[in-house]
Amino acid sequence: MPGWISLVWLAVGLLLLGCTPGDLSQASTGWSPVAAAPIPQATGSLISEGTTFSPEDNLLSVTDPNPFVVGHVLEIGGELMEVTSISFRELGVARGINGTTPRAHADGSEIMLLAGDVAIYIGTKQGTVKSLRDDGSGLPSVEWTSSPLDPEQ
Repeated sequence: MPGWISLVWLAVGLLLLGCTPGDLSQASTGWSPVAAAPIPQATGSLISEGTTFSPEDNLLSVTDPNPFVVGHVLEIGGELMEVTSISFRELGVARGINGTTPRAHADGSEIMLLAGDVAIYIGTKQGTVKSLRDDGSGLPSVEWTSSPLDPEQ
């Protein structure tokens, strides 16, 4: 299981532990988790096939293999891929993971990495939604708060 998926489940589990039925009753300021998602990060590496990377191809040539390790999840043009092997500038990849569809990608396309920071979205009893950014180094910080009941937010 890729590392970011483990981080997501850990974050969701920690949120659930802090959310008890008593915390959400009557006039409490309780909250509950809504979603958690990895934040795509630029790798600085591009597709380097010399031609279009076809949907059937499972060997991805890259300009720089250094940002990647086996198990990383990549995002290219909306398609998710898992790195299964690395040999020089060639990444073995499992295409179309997590319900995405393998598709053609232009040579020189940017390769994003889904590892590290995770966005956690929580809803409060009062109707606000908070977005927290968790980089794994401590308690996550609130990135933004939104409320359908308060047009000023």
